[in-house]
Amino acid sequence: TKEDHRHVHRLLRHLASFGDQGRDDVLDFVRNGRAGDGDLADWIEPWIIDLVGMLRIEELMPWIIEKAHLGHDVIADQCGVALGRNGSPDVVGAIAADWELGDSDFRFISCEAMRYIHSNPCVEAVTDFLLEESDFELQIELGRVLLSHFAPAAIRYIPPLVNDPEDEMDPEQFDLRYQLVA
Repeated sequence: TKEDHRHVHRLLRHLASFGDQGRDDVLDFVRNGRAGDGDLADWIEPWIIDLVGMLRIEELMPWIIEKAHLGHDVIADQCGVALGRNGSPDVVGAIAADWELGDSDFRFISCEAMRYIHSNPCVEAVTDFLLEESDFELQIELGRVLLSHFAPAAIRYIPPLVNDPEDEMDPEQFDLRYQLVA
């Protein structure tokens, strides 16, 4: 139920507040294959991913990237959140290394993460992705990421995405145009 999820989320935030004390237990849980192994582990896996993000456990970022590639809805959403919470340049590097290999689901998850990683390497990576991306929906999402960073590149690269006649624009383009001028 929603109430159960709220309790679990509060518990995870409390565990994350202990920092390094719980870090080794989470590492052990994931490394020993208990995450994603059995009914309880399947149920708790999205929460473990969330906890890894809260604790910023660098060693488990490749595991989260791997899970993001699998594209299971609930787990994938948590992967984006966890990667964004980690916020390190290493996460941006890992996303960049897997960008070409990833499907559109992985790329959207990565966009969600990069929206919260405020660094120059992230802006550079997003700009590169935007210039190379052929999927228009992903271009719009990458434009949103640039805007979330208040990046000057947004002023240069977003207008062509939102410059169609108004009767030909889809709602996502209108939203991005509004964000650009707001």
